[in-house]
Amino acid sequence: MKKIASSNLSSLNIFLKNGKIPLSPKSNKYLIKKNPITYFPKFNRRKSSTNLYSDINILKSSLKNPIKYSNRENKINNVNIFSDLNTSGSSNEESKNNIYENYAFQLTNNGKMNKIYLELINSDLYIYSNETKNNLIEMHNLKGSIIRDYILENEVIIFNKEKYYSFEIIYNQEEKLLFYSNEKTIIETFSDNIKKSINFQILTDYYDIKEIIGKGKFGIVNLGINKKTKEKVGIKIIKKSSLETNKDIELVKSEIDIMSIINHKNIIKLIDTFENEEYIFIVMEYMKGGNLTSYLKKKHFCISERKTKEIIKQIAEGISYLHNYGIIHRDIKSDNILLSDNSDNFNIKITDFGLSKIMGNSEKTNEGFGTINYASPEILLRIPYGKEIDIWALGILLFFILTGRYPFLGINQEELAENIVFENLSFNVNEWEIRSFLVRDLIQKCLVKEANLRIDIKGFLRHEWFKKCKKNSM
Repeated sequence: MKKIASSNLSSLNIFLKNGKIPLSPKSNKYLIKKNPITYFPKFNRRKSSTNLYSDINILKSSLKNPIKYSNRENKINNVNIFSDLNTSGSSNEESKNNIYENYAFQLTNNGKMNKIYLELINSDLYIYSNETKNNLIEMHNLKGSIIRDYILENEVIIFNKEKYYSFEIIYNQEEKLLFYSNEKTIIETFSDNIKKSINFQILTDYYDIKEIIGKGKFGIVNLGINKKTKEKVGIKIIKKSSLETNKDIELVKSEIDIMSIINHKNIIKLIDTFENEEYIFIVMEYMKGGNLTSYLKKKHFCISERKTKEIIKQIAEGISYLHNYGIIHRDIKSDNILLSDNSDNFNIKITDFGLSKIMGNSEKTNEGFGTINYASPEILLRIPYGKEIDIWALGILLFFILTGRYPFLGINQEELAENIVFENLSFNVNEWEIRSFLVRDLIQKCLVKEANLRIDIKGFLRHEWFKKCKKNSM
């Protein structure tokens, strides 16, 4: 086994003490899995105590300022969350004519109806004690609010033998305003005007939701059909209750935020997002061919070098684009590579930006994120790292495509982690005698233990293997 610096060795011994891998550098909790390693749960994905987004000032991940994204326009727009399958958004220009005012009632703590006067100006709601507007009680901007109206017969309340209809505004996630009127038209007019002022939309007005086509850690993916264009989309439905902390929610929102600012042929496109009290809906382009793992299994890992080159080059070009924008993916693996269709001429798209991070050229982090089979030594050692970890993962992926196994193995996670850090890379003669020297050379340059000596993405794409891979090469 290759020796490494004593300081790194000491660090590894600490982290692998008693055969355990810590969930975070500050954690005294450990994750043990005795089953044979295939895929490892995300390091620290749900337990990190670090501030994940302090350095991403362009991302708006606060729950109090929900946003909607459209890759068609490649910009971020303010938007409001919605109820059930309803959502609201707002354009950059507010309507200047959307004004409505009238009397309404609020139910007091002592059970009495208190008469007030409401005035809606654009997306701002003013609450006065009476129509003179001399006494302003409070004012609320309704962007980021859920609007519900209760006008059906089974939704009305009876007060002093009289029917009262109502509408509810939920803002800042938990705070609520509830207004009543004994005139149904007043409630309807207020509700309609508020929805119009914040560009209220209904998800099912745009998409038919079909069968489940995938499952993830936090939710499911349904097939969706755009009602206007008939275009198929993937709709990821994430139940908020599956997100244990606000950090989990921020992690999901960060994925959306990063996807909203990137546009590349080899990266999955974000089409739209919706959110309500219980769910987050992420609408993405539909990839009919499934993921790369499934494709390789169907082919029994009998993939030529020429085909491998076509696959890897597309992935590398996507990574190059990300790195040029200061984004490290941090979870490159076959499961996160999608195929456009089921033909042999498919296009490749990188997906799952839940662990991705925007970083400056000289910036480093030591967050323990990733999938262990693809994790670089510096991740396991908690040595500050940068874009080099994606190159390591790319080398692992290239090895995996050509052999159907990973270059570093272990009967458990502890042994696997040690082998990744200590064990020399080797090529089994029976597996690699039909492969070219150049592809082995490229893998070796990716899997250099010292991150600063590892090839970068530009060097990867310029490697001779891409130029000299023979057409009939196995």
